[in-house]
Amino acid sequence: MRKTWLEGFVWISSKTAPNNIEDCSSKIVETEDELKRALQGDVNRLLINKEILDQPLVQELKANRIEIYAYLVEEESELYKLIYWGVDGVITPNLETLKKRAEEALEEVDPKTIHEWMEKDEVFLVDVRAADEYEKEHLKNATLMPYKIFNPKYISAPENKKLVFCCQMGGRSHFAARHFLAAASPRPCYNLKGGINAWKKENLPLITE
Repeated sequence: MRKTWLEGFVWISSKTAPNNIEDCSSKIVETEDELKRALQGDVNRLLINKEILDQPLVQELKANRIEIYAYLVEEESELYKLIYWGVDGVITPNLETLKKRAEEALEEVDPKTIHEWMEKDEVFLVDVRAADEYEKEHLKNATLMPYKIFNPKYISAPENKKLVFCCQMGGRSHFAARHFLAAASPRPCYNLKGGINAWKKENLPLITE
């Protein structure tokens, strides 16, 4: 029966998922009591119902070197919250829907257009690179919020500004922007397409050390 519950779900994970659901059938956790029983055995991977997960529990399990996969994840906000907590992956029946929502809300914008916005003072810019990358070179008035410690609740962009995320090549900022959209606000936001590297190819101005 449990196998039926998970059929058709999609793995999103930084690690290799089991070859099939049956490989993990004894480690699927739906209640707190089942979790307690599972932890009494020798386990290194758990499939856990999202409803019983919270950040302290994730941290405790990770400290014990247990891989955590959350299932029954249906909303983008749930997806990014769990990834932010540190789960190794999620199982979702709505992967394509989540991707579509993110694509509709997040726009990739070329460097010249963003520079034009900046010239008109229309941009609130968030740089998600590491501090040493930022110190070497960055866009004017960019706010530093490294991806490793990124938290949407600390972004206070004025409503009359376009919220733009940037990084070196556009990857980290893309995921930071999607995290923001899922967790913090329905407002649109933008990603610097190609990142600082693309900006430099257009010979646009940078603040350097």
